[in-house]
Amino acid sequence: IMSGLETGIYLENTTRGEIINNTVDSLKQGISLSASHNNRIINNTVHHQMVGITIFNSNFNYVEENTVYINEDGFQITGSDNNTVIKNLVRDNTNTGLRMVNSHNNTLIENQVKSNTDNGIYFSTSDDNIISGNSISNNFDGIDLYVSDANSFYENTLTLNDRGIFVDDGDGGSHNNFAHSNLFIGNTIHAIDRPSTNIWNNSVLGNFWDNYTGSDSNNNGIGDTPHNFNGGIDYLPIWDDSGPIINIISPANNSLVTSLAPDYSIEITDPNLNEMWYTLDGGITNITFISNGTINQTLWESIWDTLSDKDVIILNFYADDLFGYISFIEVHLIVDKPKSSGSIPGYPPLLTIGLFMLSLIFISRKVRKGTV
Repeated sequence: IMSGLETGIYLENTTRGEIINNTVDSLKQGISLSASHNNRIINNTVHHQMVGITIFNSNFNYVEENTVYINEDGFQITGSDNNTVIKNLVRDNTNTGLRMVNSHNNTLIENQVKSNTDNGIYFSTSDDNIISGNSISNNFDGIDLYVSDANSFYENTLTLNDRGIFVDDGDGGSHNNFAHSNLFIGNTIHAIDRPSTNIWNNSVLGNFWDNYTGSDSNNNGIGDTPHNFNGGIDYLPIWDDSGPIINIISPANNSLVTSLAPDYSIEITDPNLNEMWYTLDGGITNITFISNGTINQTLWESIWDTLSDKDVIILNFYADDLFGYISFIEVHLIVDKPKSSGSIPGYPPLLTIGLFMLSLIFISRKVRKGTV
């Protein structure tokens, strides 16, 4: 734990270094790279800085699973190329979550960028970067582009921002940026393309806009008409108005089950699948899963112990998509408990048999005595 320093961890002219599993709470910069290449920054917690993580004139670095919060800027990447920033949590910074200046060919993937006061992600004079699979929410601007060209934005979820994507036209503007397969949900304004020179769909697919007013008459998942918005046009807007399709392969409906939790195999179809779960108790306890497997044994026994032979267990499978649509399907399973063995309540079966045999012997002797 490093606290009260001007810079917590500083690498200069360093190659193949590692900064792993640190907590940094300092005054100006938490973790800083300068002219350093092919380093790894992994699983650090950085907070209460002017800048959480700084990458300056440094290339080919890998930054993964760091938590960066309550700084002025979470990240600053300046004059740096070919870096990978993946699966970081960047939240509650008082200015910008991730700021990139004069940097190219970087990859930002599967980061959570949320609740930053100004911008979630800000690009200035930065070209040819990839921004994919990020969750960007509750910022003023989710993504802000200033004089930045030919960046690719796809499979990001932008929710509850004041403006989802803002493309500025100042100082010549930003051009030929490419956005497709993104989800725009619940933003005050989804997107603004002031230069009107950016591309909002590929050859087969655009983006999902929760305020799209068109229709999909042929049910191909693409809106029949383009989506026009604030300087931009998405010619192939994604259409979705239903939940995932769920098919149960096993267990079969009305099949007999024992106290051993059954295996399950299901097929779920949806190009925008979000989460899958099942319940045995009407939703009181929900078990999420990512692949086929076995019902949770502890939960199964808690239900099993309350039931009698031939009672019914209702197993419900659920799935939702990224647009919030939920589907479910249920299967009925028949409890198969062994029949009573005829034992005396409260006594083991072998003891019951022993007592019965003794009683026969006693009766036999009494009968013999009476006939002598």
